[in-house]
This record gives sequence, C-alpha cells and structure tokens, in this order.
Amino acid sequence: MPNAGLGFRIRGAEDAQGKIQQFGPAALRQIRAAAKSRASQTVANMQSQMDREYTSAWATGMLARGVTYKTFVRGDGVDVKFYIQDRRELRYVTALLGGHFKQFPVGPFLIRPIPPGKALKIPFPNSMARRFIQGEGGKLGGSRPGGAILVKEVLWGKRSGGFPRDVISEVIQQEGALFVADMEQAVQGVIVDMTS
Repeated sequence: MPNAGLGFRIRGAEDAQGKIQQFGPAALRQIRAAAKSRASQTVANMQSQMDREYTSAWATGMLARGVTYKTFVRGDGVDVKFYIQDRRELRYVTALLGGHFKQFPVGPFLIRPIPPGKALKIPFPNSMARRFIQGEGGKLGGSRPGGAILVKEVLWGKRSGGFPRDVISEVIQQEGALFVADMEQAVQGVIVDMTS
C-alpha cells in the first residue's frame, strides 16, 4: 500500500539580498542528527497516543505501527518526512490526508458496503478466533479457525461512542512546535560551532 506523508524542511534563512545562507556538510550532518532524534520522538508519541485512543475489539494496532520517518540531506537543507501506511481506516480517524470526517468528536455511525447489497468482510483480530457455520434451518454446524465474518452493515462506535479526537492532527500540531524549537536549538549550536 502507498504511504501518506507529511514533512518538514530545514534550511538556512534568507540574507538581506534574499539569498539563502548555505550550511556546510558538517553543519548539515549535525542538523540531520538532531532532526532524526526529534523525529523518532514524534513517531513514538504518535504511536503511543494512537494505541491509547483507537481501541475496539477489532483494533489490530497496524495503523499506529505503520507510522515511520525518514531524514535526508538534500541540496541546501535537511528534509524530514513522516509516513503513515495508507490503510482504509486512516480515512476515518483523521481529518488530514483526505479524511471523511472534518469535525471531532465523531459520534457512532453506520458503515455499509459499496455498492449496496454486497457484504462487509471483517477479519478476526487473531488466528485463535473461530467462525461458526450456520447450516440448514439456522442451526450451527461447526466452526472454522481464523477467517472473517460477512455482514450487511456495522454500527461503529456502539461501545466506544465514536472518535473523541483526531489524534494524528493533534500530535502533528504539538510535535510541529516542538520540532521547530529543537531545530532552532540545533541550528544555533551549529552556528556557535561554525563561529568558534
């Protein structure tokens, strides 16, 4: 599956003539190291908050585990990219990246298949779960390990009450401010190193 991405770019400020001040290779390495440190903290925070917030009997935690980052030196600066594995449920839990809901909290809602008349296939959360087979006259005729159930519609949020907050957007905003502060400190450290 493709990844949805968000990112930051760290580069020198413009001088009076509008030219961007260039960092040397050593300075870029220091800035990249600081960016990696901050990015790993951002990913850990996002994963822990997503695990804590998005809970249900069917939650697998794969959305949170799919959050990664990459840093690289490009031209006159350092790029930091955050990736979230583009899973179907991503569209329901955040307003970012083309999400279905723009306002949070989101109350319970029905999920129906498209096109109508088809069935939703809901995989079991682990291989130990069993599906019971309905035989003639509605009687249960045994069971199969693993697999999935087929349903015409699902009421999401019946127990949880819906999505209380957009964790991904909130963490990106909070971490964005922390990221800027950390990068300002890193750049100041680089400038001190360059001038001493």
